[in-house]
Amino acid sequence: MGMLACMDLPIGDRARGWRLSRRLTFKQAERASGLWASAIHSIESGQRDPKTADLEALASAYGLSLASFMLCDPPEYPERRPSADPKAQAARRLKRAAARAVSR
Repeated sequence: MGMLACMDLPIGDRARGWRLSRRLTFKQAERASGLWASAIHSIESGQRDPKTADLEALASAYGLSLASFMLCDPPEYPERRPSADPKAQAARRLKRAAARAVSR
């Protein structure tokens, strides 16, 4: 993908892709960037237009320059978060319930 095509990715998708490529939760990204987890979520979901300072904080938290954050697509850009998969969520709930039952 060329440099100009990279810029077509919406900023929220770009932010989410970089966070997930670093395997960070919202809380981990919050600690690394200094932004509230809710602010990061709002940026990623497109509910909030980020300020330049927000983008700089996220880029730094993900080990990137602001230019790299803005101009390059995240590696292995995720189309869908694994945690959003209903079958995976159900499997995790069953596993937790089984672990609780065994510990009693």
